[in-house]
Amino acid sequence: MHGTWGCPVEAYPAVIDLITSGKVALDPFVERAPMSRLNDHLEAMHAHRLERRLVLDPLS
Repeated sequence: MHGTWGCPVEAYPAVIDLITSGKVALDPFVERAPMSRLNDHLEAMHAHRLERRLVLDPLS
């Protein structure tokens, strides 16, 4: 994982295990978007139009 997460660092291993085991699903809460559309997504974020956590893909 990369980014900001409001959780104690010592909890990371247990949480990552929950995610990788499939016990916790992230996909319903994440929107992936190409970095090439950064300005569009920043505008949507500013206008409170995003319904999920935005993850930008620098390779697209």
